Amino acid sequence: MLLISHVGTITCNTLTQPLHLSNVCLVPQLCHNLLSVEQLCHDNNCHIIFNANSISINENTMGEVLLRAPSVGNVYPIYVYCENLHANLALNESGDTWHCHLGHYGSNVLNLVKKNRSV
Repeated sequence: MLLISHVGTITCNTLTQPLHLSNVCLVPQLCHNLLSVEQLCHDNNCHIIFNANSISINENTMGEVLLRAPSVGNVYPIYVYCENLHANLALNESGDTWHCHLGHYGSNVLNLVKKNRSV
């Protein structure tokens, strides 16, 4: 079972403006960070374009590119420098509980992804 130890917000620098991510869950058992595309778009008034070779995060109003990254295999790794890490609360809630509340995959799928090193 994956446990969420903290929930907070982070700010990540991009080419033009920072990206703000809220309700970020710290799961110490995961060795890779996972990103909610919907939450990213909601928090930053942006849209994301995926194609076979890259990902582009664009601001909605003017369409300027905030971040562009190449795909690697079947994933789109994004490397950014994040600062202003703030935990709003510490939890001892199971990951399954949070994933159920948020409509995300449960621990069985995450464990399979982790086992196959797909992220």
